[in-house]
Amino acid sequence: MAVAELTAEAPKPAALLNPFRVRGTALPPNVLLAAKVVTLVFLITGGWRLTDPFVPFIGFLGDLASSGAYQHTLQAIWLIAAASLLLNQLVRPSCLVLGGTLLLAQLSSTPYRTNNLTFTALLLLIIGLSDRNTAKMLIRAQLVVLYFWAGTNKLLDGNWRSGAFFESWVGIHAYGPAYKHLADLLPSMVLSTVASWAVIVTELFISVTFAIRRLVPVGILLVIAYHSSLFLVTGTTFTMFWFSVTAAAVALVEWPEVPPTVKYSETGPFARVVGLLHRVDFGHALAWEQTGGSELELESGERRFTGREALARVMLYHPTLYMVFYALAAIQEPARRWAAAVALAVAAYAAVVLVRSRVNPRSQVHA
Repeated sequence: MAVAELTAEAPKPAALLNPFRVRGTALPPNVLLAAKVVTLVFLITGGWRLTDPFVPFIGFLGDLASSGAYQHTLQAIWLIAAASLLLNQLVRPSCLVLGGTLLLAQLSSTPYRTNNLTFTALLLLIIGLSDRNTAKMLIRAQLVVLYFWAGTNKLLDGNWRSGAFFESWVGIHAYGPAYKHLADLLPSMVLSTVASWAVIVTELFISVTFAIRRLVPVGILLVIAYHSSLFLVTGTTFTMFWFSVTAAAVALVEWPEVPPTVKYSETGPFARVVGLLHRVDFGHALAWEQTGGSELELESGERRFTGREALARVMLYHPTLYMVFYALAAIQEPARRWAAAVALAVAAYAAVVLVRSRVNPRSQVHA
């Protein structure tokens, strides 16, 4: 087994230049994938333009060079690091540069700094500072701090506890009239107060799930469901936040050390879908075998899945699907609520599998 793992994790240098490949580097496959999709979204949405200095948090940052030269230098550094990461070269230093450059841009401009960009910068920095043994622990710690602080901040705010903030916030969005119509069916402020406390409790509970290892799968599903629900209702990703926080959740899913083996035939019930997944496995993340049987199988170590469960795990371990999904979701038009709906559907299915695995001890889900 050790020899097989070493072989699987040591591809030829030319193969590593494949941007869809996530194995064979200093980072776990799905942690590298998380960094790649965040970087890809940042490229597509134009975030790589960063900013020029304006009322910097650290004064001398505004005096290093002219505004144009400073911004263009940051852009060049960021783009070089992005290319290096996507081509699997120096992946940890690349993440450090990507996160550091984004953090420096925020320190250079007070209006540019936002919570979602800060989270994205810190996520990339944490990935760059981690290795195969520490990556998930550090990302979990970041999520514990994020949700504990967010929930506690709301809990200590009287306007959040009373529902006043939620009432005002909802009123400025396009769905405000529909919310008001529903709220008018109840006594004044009841719906806003209930919604406010639901947010507070959810965020505090999410922080607990990431602090306790055995609850991490629950935390992953809650993060995806919670933020995708907000995305679906509001129609906004809150700039980079939805992309970055769901990518962090993906980084915490347990992936096999070596490529799982997929056995399928040309006549099985999932033959067309699996055949397509095989053709678009550009990163060679799975080992594909055509067999004479009609049943779809996926083997990962000592675990074996068949039928619909095998198909679900083929998609779970398929980096190309993630990169295409995030790239399409990053495009502004047409309206992209569809991405939130897809994420919610995936979370719902995973929740069913998770519950079933707890009921049936022979089938366990690890994350």
